[in-house]
Amino acid sequence: MDEILEKTLAYYQKHNYSLVLKKDNLILYSSDRSIKTLRKLVNTNKDFSNFAACDNVVGKGAAFLYLFLNIKHIYTPLISVPALRLLAENGVQVVFEELVENIINVDKTDLCPMEKATLNINNKEDALKAIDETLIRLAHQQNNI
Repeated sequence: MDEILEKTLAYYQKHNYSLVLKKDNLILYSSDRSIKTLRKLVNTNKDFSNFAACDNVVGKGAAFLYLFLNIKHIYTPLISVPALRLLAENGVQVVFEELVENIINVDKTDLCPMEKATLNINNKEDALKAIDETLIRLAHQQNNI
């Protein structure tokens, strides 16, 4: 594990955030359990290539967003096979605790909606469209409860 990822991991483990991005003394963090924070960061069009990330769960949807952000160092306790494959194919260093076939939804009844939306997608632009459509659909479902 390289130094930037070690320092990010130390901060991540000390605090109870679901996501930490760190570069030198600049730290971005979130307690949100979804990929909304990563999606918002993609919208900034900023280059995060000198940042390391620690994320509670990395599925294929999050992996695509990390590619948009140009992040090259990620730690996660849980990653799916499709996410790891995508990141490895794109030169991203990933340190993980558990590798699972796919990320499962919170209810444990199906695949995670983002994993499901991006599972058969192989390019970033199509993935971003699928992620946005899924976020909109989930927001509508939540508002109709």
